[in-house]
Amino acid sequence: MKSYELVKLKMLELGFTRNQFATQVLGYKNINKGLRKVDGILSDGQILIEDVQKIAKGLSITEQELLDSMIETEQESQNNEEKLRKEERDLERIKFVPYLYCINEYRRPQPIFVAALTQGLRYIYYPKEFTTDYTLEEQLKQVKFDVVEHYIKNEGHIVAFGKILYYIYRYDFDLTFSELVLFDINGEIITEKEGLRLNEGRVGLYIKNSKTHIEQLFEAKKNIIDRRN
Repeated sequence: MKSYELVKLKMLELGFTRNQFATQVLGYKNINKGLRKVDGILSDGQILIEDVQKIAKGLSITEQELLDSMIETEQESQNNEEKLRKEERDLERIKFVPYLYCINEYRRPQPIFVAALTQGLRYIYYPKEFTTDYTLEEQLKQVKFDVVEHYIKNEGHIVAFGKILYYIYRYDFDLTFSELVLFDINGEIITEKEGLRLNEGRVGLYIKNSKTHIEQLFEAKKNIIDRRN
């Protein structure tokens, strides 16, 4: 049973209203803040580990029972995230076009709001037919020309990202890092990739790491079992 299902069930059995759960179980004096917390718990099981003991006590269930429901909820969330990521990757694969991008001196561009505006300057995109109409050797001749032109046009740096160090050409969506083609700023292919950064490092939002959270839940459950022994 998911944590939000368990809490709803126990609230119904004990006759708790949302207000009572917020004040008597969670201990909130600010009712509006408490109700926001309750709604988070009832909608998708947003329970903090530090709240487990008082929620379990308030709902007359064991901490282990509550943690088990939280683990099940987190596993469901991970499965949904994995499914979503797969769907997104499948869509990206369909929409993929070959592109060239530069690697810059700053691993973390500053200021970030400027980087969000200038990151597009780091890329050159090619038509989808570029990889079907031309051999890889022919593609690389054009890319070499574009590397030199891009470097000169941007005077060797991108605002907020810093100096351009080298370039990477990605001609297929499923390429591994070892299969990417690297160019120096003169358009010559780099064969030795040891120690070089290959991730383009786009500026954007990132999904939470739910793996870390579920590990914390298992650790909390283990601690409860250890206390009993």
